[in-house]
Amino acid sequence: MRILERSIMLLALIVAAAGVFALAVSAGAKEEPGKEVRVPLEKAPQPVRVTLDAKLPGVTGVELTCEKENGFTSYEAEYTADGSKRSMVMTEDGVVTETEQEVPIASLPAAVAAEIKKGSPKGQITGATQVVSTYYEITVKTGVKEKEVKVYANGRPVEDDD
Repeated sequence: MRILERSIMLLALIVAAAGVFALAVSAGAKEEPGKEVRVPLEKAPQPVRVTLDAKLPGVTGVELTCEKENGFTSYEAEYTADGSKRSMVMTEDGVVTETEQEVPIASLPAAVAAEIKKGSPKGQITGATQVVSTYYEITVKTGVKEKEVKVYANGRPVEDDD
């Protein structure tokens, strides 16, 4: 009888350990830095929903994702409007920091097309997206020295290669 009891206890411990491991893995996946997690619109923060309602009236089929990276949280709404794919990135406070819109290749400025041709002479442009990123240039004076600091609306500093 003792062997049966020990076997049952061992099995129970294995099942419990597997459950704890699965829970830890799934919780970790949600917090994995840089990973986009789909968010139902009704679960988004109120400021994000207000911005979506104000900026995208009547637009349906909006897909929302959340990304946490380097201590910053952003929400990206992807949708189609006027026949083109678009997206809008915003902070938890609903401040829009970036927009993207597919554009016809023929509408690219001549200088853009020329730069692509120069860098990839045998390549063919197969798609184009216009990206508008919003950040703030702040002049900070310390004593007699002034410097310019660039910061996105979510508080992340603008890197030189951004």
